[in-house]
Amino acid sequence: VALLLWITIGRGDPGDTTSTTTPGATTTPGPAAGLPTISSVSAYDPDGNGEENDGQLAEALADGIPSTNWTTVCYQETLMGKSGVGLVVTLSHTGLGELSFHVDNPEFQVEVFSSDADEPPQEFAGWGPAIQPKTTSDVATTVRIATNVPARHLLIALREIGPDPGCSALNPNRGSIGEITFA
Repeated sequence: VALLLWITIGRGDPGDTTSTTTPGATTTPGPAAGLPTISSVSAYDPDGNGEENDGQLAEALADGIPSTNWTTVCYQETLMGKSGVGLVVTLSHTGLGELSFHVDNPEFQVEVFSSDADEPPQEFAGWGPAIQPKTTSDVATTVRIATNVPARHLLIALREIGPDPGCSALNPNRGSIGEITFA
């Protein structure tokens, strides 16, 4: 066996100058191997002031505690008077997988968009079509979306939110997203 390996791999003679690389050639790294992981989460509020409870972003990630969530501010209307708000999930590298997240405060509508750009789009129009039909529910639920095209960024966009007992009577509606995973 050792002789066969020695012959197959080569003798490793110090005088052997055979090169497997052409002088002056450069190599470019291929796509990152393996399943992407979540590298960051950021609030998305393109029709507002650009901020939406940024201090709660870490609470949106899966921690096994259903009560720790990122929430929107409280709104008067269930449609928030704008195109929507949400979270951008940035992955470690472009790839495929399944995004999972829990949405509270029904009745809600949520859509998921993807982008393989270096930076996430700043406007809703830049994301293109949703990667799944709009999810609507009148109960809190976990949403699972398989990415059907390679993505670097995923936008979880709340299009409608429901009442939250922690909000005032003047602004009774708030969105809530938690337990985000990508596998």
